[in-house]
Amino acid sequence: MKRKCSMSLRLAGGLTVAALVAAGWASAAAAQNVDGAALRAAVMAGKDIRAVLDLSLCTVHGTGASGPAIRGSVHPNAFLLLKDGTVAFSDHHLTVRPDGKAVREFVKYRVLPDGKVEFQTVVLDLMSAAVLQTTQYDCALGKGLSVVW
Repeated sequence: MKRKCSMSLRLAGGLTVAALVAAGWASAAAAQNVDGAALRAAVMAGKDIRAVLDLSLCTVHGTGASGPAIRGSVHPNAFLLLKDGTVAFSDHHLTVRPDGKAVREFVKYRVLPDGKVEFQTVVLDLMSAAVLQTTQYDCALGKGLSVVW
């Protein structure tokens, strides 16, 4: 009897954990699929916002070609809400390219009022600040760029 009871408790515990995990995933998915109005409200409420990026769901600006298979998340420290409803934010970091050259990369995000997203990177030479590369991708809020808070 004791063995049967402990197996039932383990099963019930496992199902409870599975339900909680599923509920957490559902709420995370709901938070990621916000619209522009919710993002603007979160910015003005001072929420701790993170951006989740999947460039493969975006297109290279002006070409229609799919973006590269690059995914990740960033935690920008400042957001601007422009008069037209655009939410603008950026990030920068130092990195080393595959050729071994140290660079500073600036990343700019603009979430337009219609839900379109402009994602642009500018790579600068670390020593001279010369622009080495500029790339822009066209995404959409919920497709290529999601936000969570």
